[in-house]
Amino acid sequence: ITGVAAGDSVTFGFGTMTAQAATSVTAATTLVQAIDIACAAAGAVGVNRAAWFNWAGNTYVVDNAAGVTLSAADVVVLLTGTVDLSNSAMAAGVLTIA
Repeated sequence: ITGVAAGDSVTFGFGTMTAQAATSVTAATTLVQAIDIACAAAGAVGVNRAAWFNWAGNTYVVDNAAGVTLSAADVVVLLTGTVDLSNSAMAAGVLTIA
């Protein structure tokens, strides 16, 4: 998604999904590894959780359906540029950018 600004929202498929803070992916050497780290972080607190991280100048939000690695049920959204989602809100599967 390009041009994300405060007040924009992204709707995910899981209506009960809640947010998680930024995930450190410094140990990753590939984007796939970074996504798996984010899935593990989100999965550690249960199913239907989101984790986000910055990688190579972009921001990724991982909608983790279940488990601790990327699966066919998960969704990964790319936000163009480095976006700080720390103050953004997640409720009923909708991420509202702050």
